[in-house]
Amino acid sequence: MRMKLLLVGCSWTAGTDADRPAPADYLDNGKHEIYNAGIQGSSIHLHNFLLESLLTQVQPDHVFFQLTGARRYGFQTSKISPDTVLSESWYDVKPNYKALKLQDGIKQHFHIITPGNADTEAKNRTNFQKTANSDYNAWVFTDMFRHQFVQALAYTKHLLGTYSHTFIDSNSSSGYQGDPVLHKQVQQVLGKDPVLPYAEIPEYSNYIVDDGQHLNPAGAKLYCENIYNTRIPSPSKDETPMFIL
Repeated sequence: MRMKLLLVGCSWTAGTDADRPAPADYLDNGKHEIYNAGIQGSSIHLHNFLLESLLTQVQPDHVFFQLTGARRYGFQTSKISPDTVLSESWYDVKPNYKALKLQDGIKQHFHIITPGNADTEAKNRTNFQKTANSDYNAWVFTDMFRHQFVQALAYTKHLLGTYSHTFIDSNSSSGYQGDPVLHKQVQQVLGKDPVLPYAEIPEYSNYIVDDGQHLNPAGAKLYCENIYNTRIPSPSKDETPMFIL
């Protein structure tokens, strides 16, 4: 039987284009059944909103949960249930490999905000966007916003429960260690550091191709080999679910 792998994260998990692909593209889709739930620009709040439905629908053998930016936020703008949102958003990348549609799927139901786009003209065209982004900018750089990220991460850990899973840090060259206060809080929630991509991939900075800290194809392939492949549990019908870091 193929191992079912669920991947949750932002564009570092989802990929953006052929020049900045998803590391999951290099997983063996003949050996694994892959569900890439990475969503470009997304926040931990959006991940948590969908996670219970993802776990129920996919019933994964292992979950890779990538920590996205602590200053990001997202909220639902429709009344559609998470189960329905997901059912309408999956598409086939290739055999045994599904991913989520962005424009025709997730973005129909959520407003996604990051520090990098909250002030751009393209994200402030409607009164709804302007109001949401203004409220976001008023709160995002406060300590309270950082604290609610940590609270959300604690809920993520609770949702994953007995599912075999791996937490992965951001693609930033220093990850959460760049913010000593947040780093300590993340350690306390998880019990130890998440997997650090820059520590797992030799000469990591050579594979970063833009200000968004995305990896080129060679870097994405190494990410898959050094982070995903080394942490996928061996298949066993009698295997007890585990927590892997």
